Amino acid sequence: MYDTINFYHHDKALDLSSLNQHLEKVKRITDEETGEWLYSWVKIGDFKFQFGMNWLSATGSLPRLIYPDNTFMLSRADSRTCIEILSDKLHYDMTLVDVTRVDVAATFAMKQPVKLYLDCLGELAHFKRIGSVKDETLYYRQGNKKLGQQFCFYDKLREALDERKITPKGIEGENLLRYERRWYGRLPAQLKEPEVKGRTLYDERFYHKIMELWAESYFAIAKRKTLVDDAIGMIRTPKEGFYYVIAKALQMLPIDFVSKEITTMQMYGVYSSPNSYSRLRAMFREIQNQVNIMQEAELMRELNENIGNILNNLNS
Repeated sequence: MYDTINFYHHDKALDLSSLNQHLEKVKRITDEETGEWLYSWVKIGDFKFQFGMNWLSATGSLPRLIYPDNTFMLSRADSRTCIEILSDKLHYDMTLVDVTRVDVAATFAMKQPVKLYLDCLGELAHFKRIGSVKDETLYYRQGNKKLGQQFCFYDKLREALDERKITPKGIEGENLLRYERRWYGRLPAQLKEPEVKGRTLYDERFYHKIMELWAESYFAIAKRKTLVDDAIGMIRTPKEGFYYVIAKALQMLPIDFVSKEITTMQMYGVYSSPNSYSRLRAMFREIQNQVNIMQEAELMRELNENIGNILNNLNS
């Protein structure tokens, strides 16, 4: 389930210069005038390490250390194996190194083209929804890459063919939807942990916690709903008829249409009270929550089941 992991360690008492003698194909960077060693970098599998006298940083994909690509599901035991591999090859104990970025991800073989599922994913409280037309990727962002969180949904087959010119081997299918949740910087504060180090990644309690956060975040996203098959037959009052007409019209519009229009209204200062915008949003939510005429879209039920299966397998 883990993918990209960033490490960083700094300790004035350290002397990492000896790593230069133990590592193969290490690239030493020196001062052009004095010849003094500044830092070195080396590749270990998919990871790129940089280190100076008393600091070390690294970034790479954990699953690519032991599998052909990152569509393979990395178990807790696999995660421990990866940390041990990095420690052995670097000649440094990576279990004690701070983690500064962690990505949790899974890839699913879907019945329909990936874009159809992305179009059904709506707003998420406290996150900015950003759709990238260029690569058909959907982001939810909070903060930035130095300190923050990000969700990402995209077509994994397209990404693999465009960037690496290969077909993923960990899962088969033409419609491969990948969901990633990424945490950046100050992970102990974000994840409410005393520390997040290499050894933390395969700690049983932490592993279950972060996988559950990954799933809970997905389920917190508002999702497109559709009218039930006999919705018109459920109408009994003028108000229910009003809900039906508005709901049917909304189905013909992009899922973020309402939120964008309300944001535009805020820019123009339509209402003097901020609460008015919240009340307006609540009115549209009320329409979507009419259980007698509305149901979650079939595409979302399929994706919900896939996410749920991950949790079930985790707890089995």
